[in-house]
Amino acid sequence: MQIPLSWVPGSDGFCPVGAITVDNVCVARCKHSGELLPGKLVPMNGKCYCSYGGAEIESYNYEVLCESFIPGSCRGYCWETAYDGDVPKNAIVAGIAKDGQPLYIVKGSVNGETCFGKLHESHSCAYLPWVVKNIQ
Repeated sequence: MQIPLSWVPGSDGFCPVGAITVDNVCVARCKHSGELLPGKLVPMNGKCYCSYGGAEIESYNYEVLCESFIPGSCRGYCWETAYDGDVPKNAIVAGIAKDGQPLYIVKGSVNGETCFGKLHESHSCAYLPWVVKNIQ
């Protein structure tokens, strides 16, 4: 299966054309402590936010997930509901943990605001970066 998605490098709040965005928050990822971490870009703040070690980390350098707009192709993704750390079939791997395990993109809501984060399958929960701490 070919998925028309790509990671586009960015920094300092740059949000490329085609970015997967909900409520002015983009799906993004950044490198931190030897891991590639899925998270969120808030362009107006100029930073990517990811969960790591029980805290929210910030990065001015990141990659943004974008639809590649291949002519004649269908949308490259859909959001599916999952519970208790279950990984839906065809979930998008957006990063790698230090232990070599894949990290998947998750979307949730914290205090009524959209938030993107990570799912580490062996932890059986999602991590959403939110104001200096993780929400599990």
